[in-house]
Amino acid sequence: MLERTVAGLLVIAILLPSLALASTGAEHGEGSGMAWKLVNFGLLAVGAYLVWTKVLAGLLDKRSAEIKNAIEEAQRAKNEAEKKASEYREKLALLDKRVAGIATELKLEGEAEKARIISEAGKAAERLKEQAKVAAEQEIKKARLEIREEAAKAAVELAEQILKKEISPEDHERLVKGYLNNLRLN
Repeated sequence: MLERTVAGLLVIAILLPSLALASTGAEHGEGSGMAWKLVNFGLLAVGAYLVWTKVLAGLLDKRSAEIKNAIEEAQRAKNEAEKKASEYREKLALLDKRVAGIATELKLEGEAEKARIISEAGKAAERLKEQAKVAAEQEIKKARLEIREEAAKAAVELAEQILKKEISPEDHERLVKGYLNNLRLN
């Protein structure tokens, strides 16, 4: 607001002598034209000086202070940004270490799990071998029993056939009577 007032007064001060000179008729060759030009120039120089010292100097000082404040604020923002960047770099370094630690831990757990699975698979294979061995032995025993039964049946049939051919009806009756006598005694 102050700048506009000073600028308005300056314009009036510059134009006023020209208006006064025009109203007196000095442009027709009267001798006071040079004096008015000097007065006009003096007023212009004083006005320019006042504008420079009051308005422009104040504006320049104000602008200088704004620039200085902006530079200081920018420096503070830069320092804060560098501090945060440093903190984030530290956090990233810690995060990288944690990720590496977790990866190592997972690798170790994976290897332990692999060893456990291999061990369990070996034990399962041993159990299967043992079960197969027991099953094979049972099959062998079963086969031997079947062979013995068949051999016994064959022996009985063979003996029966031999007895039928060799024993006469009298021998048969004598054997039956002897068996019955043994039963009575017991």
